[in-house]
Amino acid sequence: MYPSFHPSQILRTTGHYELGHTLYGFAAEFAVLGGAYLDTARELISLASTQTPLRRVNTPVFKPLWLVWDLTGTWPEGEEALVHLEQEQEQSAADPGDQEGKGHKRKRDAVAELAEQYEMSRWEAAGFEKKGEQVYDETRLRGCVEKLRGFAGEGSEWAADATTGGMAMSKSSILVKALEIAVVLRGQGQEQGDSHAGEGLPAVDEILGWIAERLHASQMIVYLTQSAKAWEVLKDGALAKAIGVKDEKVQELGVRVLETLRTRYEKGVQRSGMWDKSVAELVQIISHNTANNEAAKSYRYEMYGVEEEEEKSGGKGDGGKHLTTILKDPLSRNDIAALEKRLDISLPDDYKDFLAATDGMGASWGGIIVDPPLFAGSEVRWITEEEEYFTDLAADLFPDIFHSIRDIYDGEEWPTVGMPLEIGSYDIFEVWLLTPPKVKELVAIYLDQRERVSEIKALIKNAITAWAGSLGEFENLEWCVMTWVSGGVVDMQAYPSFKAFLVNKAEASVDDYRRETPEQMSTLQTPEPTPLAMPSPRLPPSRSGLFSFLAKKIEFPEAQ
Repeated sequence: MYPSFHPSQILRTTGHYELGHTLYGFAAEFAVLGGAYLDTARELISLASTQTPLRRVNTPVFKPLWLVWDLTGTWPEGEEALVHLEQEQEQSAADPGDQEGKGHKRKRDAVAELAEQYEMSRWEAAGFEKKGEQVYDETRLRGCVEKLRGFAGEGSEWAADATTGGMAMSKSSILVKALEIAVVLRGQGQEQGDSHAGEGLPAVDEILGWIAERLHASQMIVYLTQSAKAWEVLKDGALAKAIGVKDEKVQELGVRVLETLRTRYEKGVQRSGMWDKSVAELVQIISHNTANNEAAKSYRYEMYGVEEEEEKSGGKGDGGKHLTTILKDPLSRNDIAALEKRLDISLPDDYKDFLAATDGMGASWGGIIVDPPLFAGSEVRWITEEEEYFTDLAADLFPDIFHSIRDIYDGEEWPTVGMPLEIGSYDIFEVWLLTPPKVKELVAIYLDQRERVSEIKALIKNAITAWAGSLGEFENLEWCVMTWVSGGVVDMQAYPSFKAFLVNKAEASVDDYRRETPEQMSTLQTPEPTPLAMPSPRLPPSRSGLFSFLAKKIEFPEAQ
C-alpha cells in the first residue's frame, strides 16, 4: 500500500521510519512513471539520504530502485555509497584481505545479485516453480495469460478486478512476469510491428495497459520496481503513457511532494488544529466522524450488519438501529473523585475531563478499522502482577529507534510496562495509562542513552522532539497513554498525554480519501477541500496510492 498525498498528514508524522516509508512510496510511484519523473524519484531518495538520521535503518526498503539507478547510470545523492558500504561490509566479513579498487565491481555485482533474487521470486510467485518452466518464451507468455484468465469471475474484467488479498498479489506477480517475457521476446525480434510476439499473445503496450488499470492492486508497484526487465521499458515513460497522465500537473505535484517532505524533515512535526480543541470538543469530533463517515458505515455494515451496528459499536442509535453517537452520559465530578479513591491515585486532568464529557466511549473509527472502546469509569482497573503477559512487555515509546537502542544497550534490564491502568480493551487490543513513576523511568533511560551513546544522539533527539514537542516537554512528562495489539499484528504505540491520544484518534477518524474514476486518473481534477473534523468518501487503502493524487490535488486544511 502506498500513501495518498495529504500534506498535513506528512507534516504531522512523528516517526522517521514511517516517514521514510511514506517517502519511498512516493519515490517508487514516480519512478515507475519513468522519464522525467525518475528525477523526482531521485530527489526524494536524496532527501531521505541527507535529512533523516534513520537512513541506514530504512535502507532495505529503498533497494528495488537500485535496479533503475544502475540501469540509467544516475544515482540519488548518497545512494551509491550505500551499495559500496553494504558490499564492503559483506566482503570484509567473508574476506578480510580484500584489496582496494574492487568497489565498482562489487557494486555491479550487488545490483545484479539483487535483480536475480527478485527475478527468481517472481517466477515462483507467478506459479512457475519448476526450473524447466522458467524460460522467457511464447509458451510461458501464454501460460501467464491463461493464469490471469483463470482469476476472472463471471462478468468481471480479469486484468483489473481484485485490488487486495493474496489473489491480487498473485495477479500482480503474473502481470509483471508477462511483461518481462514480452520485453524479452521484443528484444529477440519476435514482435511483428504493433502486434508483438506470437499470434494471439499480448504486446508490451497491451500488458502495460492491464497494469495501469490495476496499478494499486496489492504489490503491483512493488513487483514492478523489483523487475530489471520491466525497468527497460518503464524508465522511458511507457507506463505513464499507458496511464495517460498529464505531465505538467504531475510535475507540479512532484514539486509539492518534495517541498512538503523537506519541510517535515527540516522543521519537524507540525501540530494540527486539533490541539486547539478541548477534550470535550475532541470526543464530539471522534463520535461524529465515527457515526457519519461513509467508510466507517461501510465497515460496520460489513462487520456487524445493519441490525447489530448499534450494539456492536457500543453506541446509541436513532431508533432505526443506525449508530448516531459513541458517547455516554458524563460522570459527575463527585463520581470522578470516587473513582480516584477506588484506584488510590490522582488521575491526569485531561483524562478526568474526558470522563466529565463522556463516561467511556464506544469503538471509534480509526481510518481503516475501528479502534477499541474506552471503558466507563467503573470498568477502569489496574493490571495485576498475575498478568505477566502484559507486565513483562518491554515499554517502547519510540518504535523508530527502540530496537536500535536495545541493540547497543549495555545489558541492563530495559523498563517493562509494569502494572498500568487499563482504560480500554477489546479482543487483542489494549489501552493503558502509564503512571508518572513509570513514565519518569522511561524518560530517564532514553535521556541516559542520549548522553552515553554518541551514535544515537541524533536519533533520540529527533524522536523526542517529534513525539513530545520538545526536550523540556519530554523531561516534564507525567502520564502517558500506551496501546498494545497482540497476536500476529504485534504493535505498541505511546502518546505523551491522554489528550495527545484523543488528538490522534480525532485525526484518524477523519476520512479524507476520495474515489476517482479511470477518467479522473488522467485529468487531475481538484475537489473542494474537506475540513479535518468532517467525513468524506474514502478510497480503500489498497488503492490509496500516488495516482490518488495524480487524479487530483487534495488540500488538507485544519479544522475550522
